[in-house]
Amino acid sequence: MKNLNNVRVVAGTIDKSAMIILYKPAHEHWRRIQYFYKHEQYNHTYLKHDLAILQVSKDFIVTDTVHPIRLYSENEDKLQANDLCLVSGFGLKEENKPARKLEMVCVPILSKIYCEWFYSSRYLHLSVLCAGAQGKDSCQGDSGGPLVCRGVLAGVVSWGGICGVHPGVYTSISYYTSGHNVFRYRLTSSLSRRAPELNP
Repeated sequence: MKNLNNVRVVAGTIDKSAMIILYKPAHEHWRRIQYFYKHEQYNHTYLKHDLAILQVSKDFIVTDTVHPIRLYSENEDKLQANDLCLVSGFGLKEENKPARKLEMVCVPILSKIYCEWFYSSRYLHLSVLCAGAQGKDSCQGDSGGPLVCRGVLAGVVSWGGICGVHPGVYTSISYYTSGHNVFRYRLTSSLSRRAPELNP
C-alpha cells in the first residue's frame, strides 16, 4: 500500500476477474482510498494488533449486493469452541490455485489450548482467535477478509500455517470494540498473511 492512488476498494462483486477490467458492472461499487491506518501498537514480529482501517473517498451505497455488517462486541455472547462461522475471500484454494470467484466456507471456532498444539503461545494473544478444520480454512490472499459469526463480524483473517492443515488465526474484533482496547491508529503500510513458527 505504498501508493494509495493505485488501489481501489470494490464492494458488491463475487468475480475477481471483474476487478481488472475497465468495464464496471452496475452492482459493483469502486472507491478510492483516502487514508489507510493500522493499530499504533502493531507488532510485526509477533503479529500483534494485526488490524487496519481503510477510509474511502465517499460512502458506499446500500444495495442488494452491498450491506454494512455489525461489529462483534464484548456485549455479545462469547464465542465457544465448535461454533460455526463463515470465512470468505479470493485467496488460494486446493493445490494453491488462485480463486477467480469469491469463495466461502464454514469453519469451527477452536480453543486457544487446541491452537497452542500448532503455534507458539507468543503469537496467540488475547486479541486473536483460532478457527478451521481439516480442509476448511482461509489461505494466502484472504488476509483482511471477514470471519462472520452469528451474522456479525467477529474476526479478520490474519495468519496461519499450512492452509487446511493448521488452524487459521484471526484478529478478534470484540477485543477492539469496547473498553481500553478501542482502536488506535496511525497512517502506515500493510502485510499479508504469513506463518510464524510452528510448534514441533
